[in-house]
Amino acid sequence: MAAAVRRGTWTDRLVSSAAVAVVATPSFWLGILLVVVFAAWLRVLPSAGIAPVGQENDVVARGRHLLLPLLTMALPHGASLALYTRAAMLDALAADYTRTARAKGVGERGVAWGHALRNAASPIATVAGLNLPHIVEGSVVVESVFAWPGLGRLTVTSVGQRDYPVLLVVTLLVGLAVVLANLLTDLLYHALDPRVDDA
Repeated sequence: MAAAVRRGTWTDRLVSSAAVAVVATPSFWLGILLVVVFAAWLRVLPSAGIAPVGQENDVVARGRHLLLPLLTMALPHGASLALYTRAAMLDALAADYTRTARAKGVGERGVAWGHALRNAASPIATVAGLNLPHIVEGSVVVESVFAWPGLGRLTVTSVGQRDYPVLLVVTLLVGLAVVLANLLTDLLYHALDPRVDDA
């Protein structure tokens, strides 16, 4: 939103450049970069594993081990959502209803939050909903980089061992994630825009 409202300024260029750089970076390379920065250079986060030996039930230790894999999976999706939000906001800010709001004396903050974001929210919700299933499929690479025992590594192991029942369950879970993401997106559509027909 800040990039769209301040189009052409250093804020716009900084946000857009950073988002494009993150989207263009492969997940495994982003994970390695985060390990190098936060685990090797700064030494503030662990580089791999689920928890230190003997601390498997410690919530804080598991949370610290989860941060880098979580960032690696969330940053590309957040960056693509930021780019799409900027584009949707630019379209909304150039629309007739925002010009009318400005003509009535509404400030730029009110135009951005009350008018532009409200009308740009539906397409943004679509992109966010479509990103949810991709997080499941992207976990294969991330779990390999961080030696995290999760659904992705289980899938790779099951393919190697030809464990078909496990592969069927994983496929079912991914399909369920797609259906739930679409359902949540439809419900969010109705909440954001009551004009959407219930039928």
